[in-house]
Amino acid sequence: MPIQSTDTQAKKLAELTSQCVKCGLCLPHCPTFQLTGNEAASPRGRVTLSEHIIGAERLESRENEEIYSRIDDCLQCQACESACPSGVQVAEIISLTRAVMPLTPARKLTRRLTGILHSRPRRRLLAWLLRGLQRARLVPLLAPLLPRFYQRSLRHALPVPPASGLGHSGWFPRASDNNGKNGEMPQRPTVGILTGCTTELHDATYLPDLIALVQAAGFHAWVPPGQTCCGALAHHNGQDTQSLAKINHTAFAKPPENTQLKAVLVLNTGCIAHLTGAAADNTREDPPYQDAMAFLHQHRHALRFRPGTETVFVHRPCSQQHGLKSPECVVELLQAIPGVKVHSAETSCCGAAGSYYLTQPDLSDALASQWQQVITATQPDRVLSPNIGCSMQWHGLRSGIPVEHPLAFLARHLAQPVTP
Repeated sequence: MPIQSTDTQAKKLAELTSQCVKCGLCLPHCPTFQLTGNEAASPRGRVTLSEHIIGAERLESRENEEIYSRIDDCLQCQACESACPSGVQVAEIISLTRAVMPLTPARKLTRRLTGILHSRPRRRLLAWLLRGLQRARLVPLLAPLLPRFYQRSLRHALPVPPASGLGHSGWFPRASDNNGKNGEMPQRPTVGILTGCTTELHDATYLPDLIALVQAAGFHAWVPPGQTCCGALAHHNGQDTQSLAKINHTAFAKPPENTQLKAVLVLNTGCIAHLTGAAADNTREDPPYQDAMAFLHQHRHALRFRPGTETVFVHRPCSQQHGLKSPECVVELLQAIPGVKVHSAETSCCGAAGSYYLTQPDLSDALASQWQQVITATQPDRVLSPNIGCSMQWHGLRSGIPVEHPLAFLARHLAQPVTP
């Protein structure tokens, strides 16, 4: 099968792969290499395979199918990048390699999923279907009758919010906003909120929590309509995401009158890690995207919390540890709640990794098992994760320990703001 690469793609791949000196310092940090012991399933091995793929004119043999599978089973967790002294962008190398590779079965499944996520009518139809199955408690009965891909989709699916919880958009001012009284129209400090594609399926539950927290921190909230998926999953799959970026750029281009748009907050760490990386490569002036938890951490001194009694485990996703490099912000926020015992630990990848838990089930389950052991050893009352994929992975383990976004936990303990 011919390689479908452009001169630009080939040049960029060659430039990125040439930065790797093949020292091997990344190998102990790679989850798939630790599981398999296979050099081809290591960052160094995958960089070498990428060089082979981009340099080939035709790739048709069974040997090349094995090469493709090694590229497909990369988690893109970026643990290798944190360990690399040369700053090799392995995750970007994998994305570019997938863009020029022939479509494999795993990537065909992922493209079906991104086709749903990028279409609002399809997302809403999927949400309606999942919600109906969950409310009727049909998932345990239906799942065994389906292919493995769909079984895992149902087992890992988080509870879908009711239809009334969808479609939050508009302007959410602080209670103290004077709305122009006495003839004054001050420039109101405002944060936008990117709902992306996951709101239809789950994050609508947490949107009111984020709005309450940013208002308590002294900001107005703005959720413009017409948003779409951030494109993280598509990008990791080697697909172009420029059209999605343009839609979101347009949605945030005209904030409400008399506002100062300080940032556009993103709930999920996987989304913001992608958007941060994409912004660095674009000449277009994108909205000032920022991780919601990092933003709240910056303004934590304005927040007041009621005491709590629970023990929680704060999960630090790969996208937060290695992509955003802000692993402690959630822990420090939660430590501001009196009486709450906060546990955390450096963990390897949970195995969710976008659609990885669907397309690479065996490796994903092995990684999830290791991850679960670390968390359950702390005996938490609940697990808090700022990444929807990791939350879905934990939900699929059926541990009996609930999982939610830290935003929900923080909002429940939010005290009434102190009047100056």
